[in-house]
Amino acid sequence: MKGTGDEFEIDLRRVQIFDQILQTQSTATLPQPQTQKDTESECYEKIGRAIVDMLKKLPHTSPIRKPLLSVIIQDFTCNEASILTGFSTTTIKNAQVEGPSFLMEMKSKPKATKEKVDEVRLAHARGFLEGELPVQSGRDFRIQLIPDEELYQRYHEHAEKNGIKPLSKTYFIYSLLAAENIRHSKDETICPKCAEYTKLLNTSLERILMESENKKLKEGEEHKKIWGEQTKFYKDLKDQIAQGKLKKDIIIVQDFTQVSFFFFFFFFFFFFFFNQ
Repeated sequence: MKGTGDEFEIDLRRVQIFDQILQTQSTATLPQPQTQKDTESECYEKIGRAIVDMLKKLPHTSPIRKPLLSVIIQDFTCNEASILTGFSTTTIKNAQVEGPSFLMEMKSKPKATKEKVDEVRLAHARGFLEGELPVQSGRDFRIQLIPDEELYQRYHEHAEKNGIKPLSKTYFIYSLLAAENIRHSKDETICPKCAEYTKLLNTSLERILMESENKKLKEGEEHKKIWGEQTKFYKDLKDQIAQGKLKKDIIIVQDFTQVSFFFFFFFFFFFFFFNQ
């Protein structure tokens, strides 16, 4: 091969480049298996594109526009970020200067105000808790057998029935209930009849009940029905008393949990007094 050394080096470089092109083309024609890393990269690319599209739709005066943009471009130079996102370099620089501190410090929607609760609504909600989750004698806590959402639903219906604007769900659960000493429990065996009814009801789904079991099941259904009616009647009376509609009536309530204590006290007093 004739020619100078420089010409030989140029021709050799051309051969090398041409060989690289051939290798690239031959590799590109073969189907390449997609790895998990490739799939994740595609997902991240779609997420990034969705965020950028959302940023472009935001008003220029939006308070989250620059802070959010500063988060997604923090690993790129100004020019790279401008090319990738389509924003001008001026916008990119302003976003980098502002930083994401506004997003990190924002705890609620701008100009949001806390709910103002008047004493009437609050007193009604507390009265509902006293009836629904009473503090039993000898205890300093309430027992709650149902989820917070179900309890709020009952309260909501009770408030509307009495013509009172219900508290918000957030305030009721995270302010009112949170301030109470409440123990959550799934134990419903306080009433033996209710426990037996629940057991028979579950058994009826697995096999045919015997005649004696069917009888007890019907008794349990009647018991729960009467219990519901009595509870509703008691709550309605409490509401009427609170509203001053039963000024001439009296409700006498006997706390049976104290019977054994008073019986022991009077028995001890009677025995001590007459044996002097």
